[in-house]
Amino acid sequence: MRRISPAEDARKKSLLAWAAQFPYCTYLDSCGTDVDRYSQYNFIIAVANAEAPVVESWAALGQMELGEWWFGALTYDLKNEFEPQLHTSSPAAVPFPSLRFFRPHTIIYQPKGSQELIVEGKTPNWEGSQLKEAGVEAKGKLTSNFSKAQYLETIQRLREHIREGDCYEINLAQNFTVPARVAHPESLWRRLTEVSPTPFAVYGRWQDVHLLCASPERFLQLQEDTLTTQPIKGTSPRARQRARDRELARELRQSIKEQAENVMIVDLSRHDLYQSAVVNGVTVPHLFEVQSFAKVHHLVSTVQATKRPDVGRFQALARMFPPGSMTGAPKFKTCQLIDGYEPAARGLYSGSVGYFDPRGNFDFNVVIRSMVYDASQEVISYHMGGAITWDSDPAREYEETLVKARAIRQVLGEQ
Repeated sequence: MRRISPAEDARKKSLLAWAAQFPYCTYLDSCGTDVDRYSQYNFIIAVANAEAPVVESWAALGQMELGEWWFGALTYDLKNEFEPQLHTSSPAAVPFPSLRFFRPHTIIYQPKGSQELIVEGKTPNWEGSQLKEAGVEAKGKLTSNFSKAQYLETIQRLREHIREGDCYEINLAQNFTVPARVAHPESLWRRLTEVSPTPFAVYGRWQDVHLLCASPERFLQLQEDTLTTQPIKGTSPRARQRARDRELARELRQSIKEQAENVMIVDLSRHDLYQSAVVNGVTVPHLFEVQSFAKVHHLVSTVQATKRPDVGRFQALARMFPPGSMTGAPKFKTCQLIDGYEPAARGLYSGSVGYFDPRGNFDFNVVIRSMVYDASQEVISYHMGGAITWDSDPAREYEETLVKARAIRQVLGEQ
């Protein structure tokens, strides 16, 4: 972890309190983590008023020209626009357009390795802004769209699809919802990132919809002509005792099952990147790297490609979407199975949040370890899932979803 001084932390709190007042806000934060080799910023904030230019279709997004910043979200269900044979039959717990991007009037960022703040656009005045208590008031019970028995049965049915050769690996997620009123969602996100600091955390606000995300995973970055994706597959809990914690990390790194899950998505990522890459332009600089976070160890691989000059940035992004770590392999078939077996649309979960910069670069995360709060409906929604393979033990897969949810359950006061 990079040491953040009390003064810097106080400034970040003020910036968050100021930014969250705007109806459109994206706050991307590395939370002081140091596992990401490729990011350009320690954090970057974008805000806009209600009259800001907003796009909600892929066609409109693809018409944007260089020279402007755009910040926003791609939902998992955007896949249906890229592949007409895919469809989602049930709505998400928190409705959201297939994508929503805004053009900010103010951008504030701190370059990686620097303490300097750089401001573009309208001069902000965040001095004196202070975070208030989150004010979470539960108004009902937490429910899942799967019972435990249903989740275990679904895993068994998916294993049959694997046995029949329909797929090799598939991601299955359950959706938890709780009726609640949250006075200050930005403070709840701050609490989440204190419990679980991650390199791709996001507080996003699109009027009444708030995304509170503590993601450890990058979906796709374009920096000059280099495309980078970093799929995560493989999870182990942390231990309080240092020796036991190191042992768990070593067991994760050496696990044949976890390596098999990871390499399937690496191969899928390589295939997707080849569609946009120069000949022999795809490499895997880091395979099965253990990255350690507050609550879990993860197995992370890095796949890179040199983009062909004739491939545009939107085309490269579309060819990789949705994130392969959140579908399985092969991607088209697993998307069909997910639509058939999961009771509701995923919405923002397993989609992506990020930015396009004026130079033609972009950087997007994978929306996991996240809550979505709808202030108009007064409901909190979050998903947890994992990769299913033939070797999966249903009970262990179910428990893994609960391990991943620890930070969220902690900040919500759940047991």
